Amino acid sequence: MAKKTSGKTPTSIPKKDEYTRISYLYQVSQMMLQNPKFHTLSRVYSRNATVISKKAVLKLTPNFKRTMCKQCNTILVAGATLRVRLENLSGSKDPKNDVLIYSCMVCDTVKRFPVGKDRQYELFSDKHETPLV
Repeated sequence: MAKKTSGKTPTSIPKKDEYTRISYLYQVSQMMLQNPKFHTLSRVYSRNATVISKKAVLKLTPNFKRTMCKQCNTILVAGATLRVRLENLSGSKDPKNDVLIYSCMVCDTVKRFPVGKDRQYELFSDKHETPLV
């Protein structure tokens, strides 16, 4: 005779240990960035966080990804390691063509985000309660 299973879904978060480790490394990386002597150590911690997320095949929130440089793994802080600009190259200066530009001041990598196209757009992580970092 087979055991009865209840129709309840598990309430635990899968791979919770990896998420907590990534969160901890990210917080330590932000803290180390405040002291100029530890910028390299900050980059090492943020690199470890991305390696753990890739090895465990975890999805990270876009907010988490937008605060790290893909090239040099620096935590992006406006004014300190990040230059922020709003650009509109259209001839008519239509606000729907606005592009937010993040430039890393360490390695000069540029990230471009179209912000004018849909003003009511929300990230999926902001819409739903997800267990992502």
